[in-house]
Amino acid sequence: MKFGAVLFDLDGTVIDSAPIITRLLALTAKEITGVERDPADMIKYVGPPLVWSMGDMGAAEEDIPHYIKFYRSHYDKVMVDSPVFAGMDDLIRDLAEVMPVGLATSKKLSGAELTLKAKGLYDTFTTVCGGSEDGLTADKAEIIARALEGIGPVDGEVVMVGDRIFDIDGADANGLKTIIVSWGAGGAQERERAWKTADTMDELRELLFG
Repeated sequence: MKFGAVLFDLDGTVIDSAPIITRLLALTAKEITGVERDPADMIKYVGPPLVWSMGDMGAAEEDIPHYIKFYRSHYDKVMVDSPVFAGMDDLIRDLAEVMPVGLATSKKLSGAELTLKAKGLYDTFTTVCGGSEDGLTADKAEIIARALEGIGPVDGEVVMVGDRIFDIDGADANGLKTIIVSWGAGGAQERERAWKTADTMDELRELLFG
């Protein structure tokens, strides 16, 4: 067995949330700027902390909490509608039989827990760590550090599975390798910094089980 434990990101890695997130971020961007935005242009905001995304979309720092609440007032109603990527649920369950599996997401913790419970995956995770409820604290390195504490000592390396540069940076800060999945929101340039890239679920399974 190559690894002693696995940490997963959620949005864009386990859950195909991009269609819903980009649509509602476009709505939020219009609220911020008054200009219609194409949901396709919002793909770069799938994965990063909301506080960063709102600022990048043009919100003044003091207004960011307001726009996070605006976004979540819509998103919370449809959050659990996003499907699990095909084959990911089986992979997570198979991993959980032989090693600890953790979740490290910038999504608010209650939202991550609700999503996993709706998909029947919550009990497969040894630990679930997320961002703050107000969306203002979602540093990926800190979240990964908490997930590592939740997993505890393991026999072997811990690897991070994600889809964005934020996952790579957070894993690097904790001395972890990262596998980036190409079905998420990250582009080729981000994936170049990963330890490995998985283009299919079978490739990811092979990398994790060795």
